[in-house]
Amino acid sequence: MLIQPVGRKEFEQRTFPHAYDVLIYTDGNHYYAKDTRGNVICVNSPTACIQEAIDYLANGGTVLIRNGIYLVKQPIIMRPRVNIVGSNRSDFDGLKGVILYKLFTGPDPNNDFLIDFDPNTQTDYWRIENVQLRLASGYSGGGIRIRASRNGVVDGINVIGFNGDSVRFELGAPGTMTYDNVVQNSFIYGAGNGIAFVAPDNSARYNYINVVAASQNYSAIYINADSTEVTGNHLMSGGKAPLIVINSASFIRIINNYIDNGFDGVDIYNGKAVTIVGNFFHLFQHTAIYMSGASEVVVKGNIFAYSSQESPGYSDIIMENATTKVAIIGNIFIPTANSTRSAVREVSGDYNVVMGNIIRTGYTTAPVETSGTHTINTNNIYS
Repeated sequence: MLIQPVGRKEFEQRTFPHAYDVLIYTDGNHYYAKDTRGNVICVNSPTACIQEAIDYLANGGTVLIRNGIYLVKQPIIMRPRVNIVGSNRSDFDGLKGVILYKLFTGPDPNNDFLIDFDPNTQTDYWRIENVQLRLASGYSGGGIRIRASRNGVVDGINVIGFNGDSVRFELGAPGTMTYDNVVQNSFIYGAGNGIAFVAPDNSARYNYINVVAASQNYSAIYINADSTEVTGNHLMSGGKAPLIVINSASFIRIINNYIDNGFDGVDIYNGKAVTIVGNFFHLFQHTAIYMSGASEVVVKGNIFAYSSQESPGYSDIIMENATTKVAIIGNIFIPTANSTRSAVREVSGDYNVVMGNIIRTGYTTAPVETSGTHTINTNNIYS
């Protein structure tokens, strides 16, 4: 057996996986925040203890929260270079781990979040890990609002039951940026949007998500910000809204997702430079991909399996309102017999390409319907 030495940093990470600067815990009766020297920073109020622990780390550090239920009565404001870490991974279908309950509703429930960021302060290099966020009965609002932030990471959390956006990216004050943030390995489920990117002036860009996301009433992912990547997600909904909405945004990548059981799969309104590659589309009330006024879209290497199942007369992909420069190449289409109208339907558009796809029989109309004078439909395999 070969024994190799390790560096000090690796040794500490292996031996002390939850190293911290401030510890928050409860004994069942009281709540405490203490630093590594045992100095008491806060006692009794879970809301105050979490916020005072964050504020205590003026130069950054880690706040470790031990397992328990913490009732939060006002927004928790993140600070630069501060990490909030739960001592164990939370269980999405139970009450285990670190659970933060939102017990407040602000004056504007649409702009009211359990964890928030100061829009006037650039908050960079932070992390939220291994916690569960829940909305208490009788209250309103969202889970996390990320703004004026760069290089932040949300990892291994659960955001459950919120009627506002579970996670929202948006712009901060002039001069701040919301760039290069990651939400990954998380479970998101609520009545509002799962993850919303709201920054039409392009101050929120280059953000990345990799989660399981679902919504009862709205979209699993809503994108109104350029240069956003949605990769490796499992997306579901209660069937009342499209799973992904791209609204007037450019340079969007939808790659290797399982997009399942919603009103529509992906809706693109006036979007540009959108890449949809390697996804699995399954079971929608209307259509898998709907494009209105879109341009420069690549749909490649996807599988559409019984995509338009519940509403007869819809197609797997629909292009309307002068959609142009769309390439639909190398996909596999499997229809719902005697229900799905066509694999691709160009209602209004031109200069589009439908080529090299495998299209199974069973569509009620022609497998590919085109209307544009310059649209190309060629080299598809019908079986």
